[in-house]
Amino acid sequence: MEDLSLTIEKVISYWQAQNIKIMPRPMEEIQDINKAKALHLPDDFARFYNRANGMEDYPQKDYDDEGFGFCRVEDIVSAREEFGDDTPLGKRKIFVFLDYMVRCWCYGYEVFDDGSYTIGIIPSNYKFKVITNSLAKFLDLYMADSELLYDYGNLDEQE
Repeated sequence: MEDLSLTIEKVISYWQAQNIKIMPRPMEEIQDINKAKALHLPDDFARFYNRANGMEDYPQKDYDDEGFGFCRVEDIVSAREEFGDDTPLGKRKIFVFLDYMVRCWCYGYEVFDDGSYTIGIIPSNYKFKVITNSLAKFLDLYMADSELLYDYGNLDEQE
């Protein structure tokens, strides 16, 4: 847990250096939104949103220097909402929390019945390519502008 706390503070500094507005969100409000929207928000994500509720002015104007826009907790949507019920991803518990270059593609987390989750890139309405199962690792990759964040594989391959 200490690694995640440190990583969150690094993300906050990273955003502040780019003049991105950051507002914490009380945990009680996060829990209320999580319940109301059935986000199945993993604890790591709740801790992140408690300290930095995404980019405050996203999607109107806040994107980082590389074109990433982190949703506020209230703006997270299910893959079902984003892509429709009849798509392969719409049938799974996947939630979109990060946009790249105004929907060139996005990133989401998928939750499983045992409480675990994965984070992946979503280049289309039928593909979710896993990057990691750790928010701290994902945020480290994000701040390093890792090539893993851009590798969505072959779009012709359906999951």
